[in-house]
Amino acid sequence: MAVTILSQQKSGPNTWTLSWTSTLANPTFYVYQNGILISITQSNSGIISVSDSNQLIIEVLDSATQTPAEVYDGIVVIGWYQTPNTTAYKIEEWNGSAWTTVATVTDIGNWWNTWTSPLLPDCQPYQFKVTPIGTNGNNGQSQTFTGFMVRIPDAPQANYLLNSDSTVTLS
Repeated sequence: MAVTILSQQKSGPNTWTLSWTSTLANPTFYVYQNGILISITQSNSGIISVSDSNQLIIEVLDSATQTPAEVYDGIVVIGWYQTPNTTAYKIEEWNGSAWTTVATVTDIGNWWNTWTSPLLPDCQPYQFKVTPIGTNGNNGQSQTFTGFMVRIPDAPQANYLLNSDSTVTLS
């Protein structure tokens, strides 16, 4: 029960093509993207889509009882209950000295609303505020959300040089 990723190649601006194999005969593969099951297949390849603002963490398993590794993908999803007589919700981020509007979410009558941040830098505190905008144009009572981003670190940027004596120099 082991899956090996054979190839991973960027095949478009927001797509990756992957191929894999298993030590099992005729396995069923469970493909996870950022910790979420996106496909159950017997194919040994797949095309994965990702938005510009997300990290892409793919895990392919060949057992239904295995669970994917925990993923800390660098985004924040905040949620709040609907407020009566509201047309929209203003999402603001604290930049250290002032609130800056980052999005406006139109109220479509859902009892629960969410907003997903773009990819956020690692090891930083974040503060977001959601303010309902009433049908009369006035702002309602704001809700503040605070957190500290901890995600899988970016791959280190390093240059490798194979020396004539078969040693490697990192820079």
